[in-house]
Amino acid sequence: MSHRFLLFLATLLACNVAQAKQARSIGKIKTAQEAPIDPVVARKAIESANQDFIVALKKQDAKAIADAFEPDAILLPPHADAVHGRDAISKYFAGFTASAVIDETSSMTLDVSVAATTAYETGLYTMTTHTGNAAPVADHGKYLCVWKRDSDGHWRVAREISNSSVAPASASPIGNPSHH
Repeated sequence: MSHRFLLFLATLLACNVAQAKQARSIGKIKTAQEAPIDPVVARKAIESANQDFIVALKKQDAKAIADAFEPDAILLPPHADAVHGRDAISKYFAGFTASAVIDETSSMTLDVSVAATTAYETGLYTMTTHTGNAAPVADHGKYLCVWKRDSDGHWRVAREISNSSVAPASASPIGNPSHH
């Protein structure tokens, strides 16, 4: 190797060391590595948060439902546009619970993967609702939630999407031919 190249590498290394020291001194780089989040503990906390959500849903408590979400969360409900932010999510669920009575609902976590302070949950849900004197409508489907762990240790939903596994009443058994 040429002396110029070695000098270049030494200068580059010195700059990186100086930048790392400066960043550490102003708090940009943590000197102590944070303990990883135990996926079993995260899953239990998320399952508990899901049960709290179900209780709030049955009580038609839109505020408690929305508190399960991050302030800038995005809800991607079936058959509706995306809902952005905790306030809008609260309004969405207030409208949902005002128009339908929830007779039964449950969720089952299938999988939770943890990366840093983010968890990815996949699961299944069931729900039976009715409106007025109409016959109950049963639904079941799947969901994906992206959870964030707050600095206070609470897990809140950052993104959620769910969709029904029940075909719409108007769909043919082999699918809708107009969508090919």
